[in-house]
Amino acid sequence: ISATGKLSGSKFYPAVMRSHARFTYTKVAAILEGDEALCQEYQTLVPDLKNLEHMYHALTDARLKRGAIAFETQESIFLFNENKKISGVVPLIRNDAHKIIEECMILANVATAKFIEKHEKPGLFRVHEKPSEDKYRNFVTYLNELGLSLPSKEAPEPRDYGDILAKVAGRPDQELIQTMLLRSMRQAVYQSDNEGHFGLALPSYSHFTSPIRRYPDLVVHRVIKAILEKDTKNAA
Repeated sequence: ISATGKLSGSKFYPAVMRSHARFTYTKVAAILEGDEALCQEYQTLVPDLKNLEHMYHALTDARLKRGAIAFETQESIFLFNENKKISGVVPLIRNDAHKIIEECMILANVATAKFIEKHEKPGLFRVHEKPSEDKYRNFVTYLNELGLSLPSKEAPEPRDYGDILAKVAGRPDQELIQTMLLRSMRQAVYQSDNEGHFGLALPSYSHFTSPIRRYPDLVVHRVIKAILEKDTKNAA
């Protein structure tokens, strides 16, 4: 990618993944924050993690510039006692390691969509259309009652929603407003025709990163494999 977070190239090929470290999000976040003991333990991998951190910041800046909607959802994790029984539920605190993985996944999905489009083959795209006019108008009315506003136009842009989320950050009713914002939007769907992703403000998007738990991703992997096999035969 470029210094401004733009995808400048990608390559797909069959490969075997060889794990060189068993990291946790907590460990990686601590290394990035300069934990001396962990930096020493994983000294050969620290440069790679630092490069990932620089890439993450570039991708985040690019996401903000294109006006993607940034939701702050609260995830929870279960705590277990020595008898493997649930002892509690606590909120998951997201650190930079979580966000690095998120940006890498989005980038991989973008590269996948572009690869399929480039080869003009049938595939599955993750499509998120703009909100309907009625739902958007209702959301604008709801915001007006709270003393907030959105541009009065038929088709909103992702940046319009992002601006509202930024305005309400820290308010007692932040979660409620975010919920109403979500309800005003269409659900993302899988389809063979690419129509872009409104929420991420991206012209092309697919799902590629979880083939062991999400069937559409497996279908996309099969499409890519078919393209690669055809290219290999043509080259021979």
